[in-house]
Amino acid sequence: MKIPDKIRIGASDYSIDEVVEVDEVGSLGSARRCDRKIKIKGVLPEEAKFGILWHEAIHMSLFNAGDSQHSEAIVEQLESAIVQLLRDNPYLRGEHLFEPPMIIVADMSAKELADMSAEDLTGVLVGSNNGDGEAPPPKLREAVVERLLDNSPEKSL
Repeated sequence: MKIPDKIRIGASDYSIDEVVEVDEVGSLGSARRCDRKIKIKGVLPEEAKFGILWHEAIHMSLFNAGDSQHSEAIVEQLESAIVQLLRDNPYLRGEHLFEPPMIIVADMSAKELADMSAEDLTGVLVGSNNGDGEAPPPKLREAVVERLLDNSPEKSL
């Protein structure tokens, strides 16, 4: 995973800089609320940078929630737990939530919809009307949505 240039924490966007040295004490990362910057030691493996980014994001989230006296131990425990959950459970990363919408408006008849392949159906809202007063029947709408969700091109409508 490539570390992004910025992330949003609460209502603020934080820029992320990969640097040679984070500070004079040898920290791997730091976050500053005053200028909304996160620094991460750039020579580390991507997996380590991912954990450090989570670590700094947890710090800022706790500060935003009013906990300015949280312990480093709590942040380390949360970072470890969250990174492990995300590594072991790709579904929890939410990538499926941010795919382009599968269903958008299309003006076509029930016959035109029935003739389309599953690949062609991606991005079609079933239930629109082509102006002839014939919206696709509910069973066809259900079949098209089911085919889209199952991603089964061979399923018959």
